[in-house]
Amino acid sequence: DLRSELEVVDFPLLLNNNTTKGELLFNYAEEYINKSIYKQIGIFFLFPAIVSIIHSAVASYAVTNLFNQDWKMTMLIITILCIVIYTIYYLITARKYISLTK
Repeated sequence: DLRSELEVVDFPLLLNNNTTKGELLFNYAEEYINKSIYKQIGIFFLFPAIVSIIHSAVASYAVTNLFNQDWKMTMLIITILCIVIYTIYYLITARKYISLTK
């Protein structure tokens, strides 16, 4: 029985008595595809985000030293801002890609 095999493997599915095998496989496939999309797009966003944070940190350090200001707080704010912007852009891109695959 497919339902018992999936329970043994411990897939994160909601099983009930009205679920057919086709619905069960479709729900799992859709969940698996969504997780795969988030991971794949995340890989493509990771490197540019790291480069952006390093670039922003070096630039803020140079500018704040030029004007004799405290560089630690500026670097922290810029790093948080980069992370927030990249996270929002990543989520929008992943959700849009998922909607295009349906």
